[in-house]
Amino acid sequence: MEINYLNEFVELARIGNYTKASQRLYISQSVLSKHIKALESELGAPLFIRGKQGISLSKQGEMLLPYASRIIAIKEEFLKKMQVHSHALLRIASVPAVGRLKIGDLLAGFVKENPNVTVNIIEGESALLLDRLQKEECDLAFARGVDERYSELVRIPYIVEGMAVFLPINHPMASRKQVEISELRDETFICSSHNNLMHRLVYDACVSAGFEPKIAYMDNNGRHTLEMVEQGLGISIRNKQNELQIDHAGVCQVPVVPPIETVIYLYYHAKNILPVAEKFIQYVMAKRKSVGETR
Repeated sequence: MEINYLNEFVELARIGNYTKASQRLYISQSVLSKHIKALESELGAPLFIRGKQGISLSKQGEMLLPYASRIIAIKEEFLKKMQVHSHALLRIASVPAVGRLKIGDLLAGFVKENPNVTVNIIEGESALLLDRLQKEECDLAFARGVDERYSELVRIPYIVEGMAVFLPINHPMASRKQVEISELRDETFICSSHNNLMHRLVYDACVSAGFEPKIAYMDNNGRHTLEMVEQGLGISIRNKQNELQIDHAGVCQVPVVPPIETVIYLYYHAKNILPVAEKFIQYVMAKRKSVGETR
């Protein structure tokens, strides 16, 4: 019997609504329903009664609830005691923006509260990170966007990033408060690799504005993009940065309209999650409001 399923059962029993419970648990309603059905199948009895007013516990569900609650409490008590006496390794994969996304601050705070934990960070493109997570080569992954190829992974929204157009400071639009995407039809674009989510977002935004972007260069890792913009070789649409993060004096950023946004999610395996990874997820959820958005 999966303890995580019991935890979901207890949460659903407490809330009494599949939609609200799935939101609270950060899983889809269909996944929650599947897990409850798996429990019911294993126990050979219905756990909830579905009616016009919603759901309520069946007689068997009422019998299970106190036992499930005790099992979860015992697990949490054991993990707390175990963490005092054991050292844990947490392998986290992330898109290459640990500083800007305040992931480094999260990790530092988590390690300070849990000195028995060592954190290893792996950076890379989102699809590669999710592939590594699926193969259990890491425990958690901060990845951009939703990739349906990895539908078995659970994701928690972490932060929303807005995008801007980066221009040479002598560009005619450099002093503008905002730039319409349609106004960039005659510009030369410096983009990331064509199989990258950011590239697809920019390309689709341009097509929606009525033109196909003229791409002169694809920077696979993003390290040289601003340098090329500064040299007047093109413009680039990418995630907004604060002024301290723009390390090229000859470059400025201007918000684009319609706005383009991406979401960074924290991905994990619900079934094979380690206690230290589960604890980090709880830490992120508690700290998420202070992280905010970079729109």
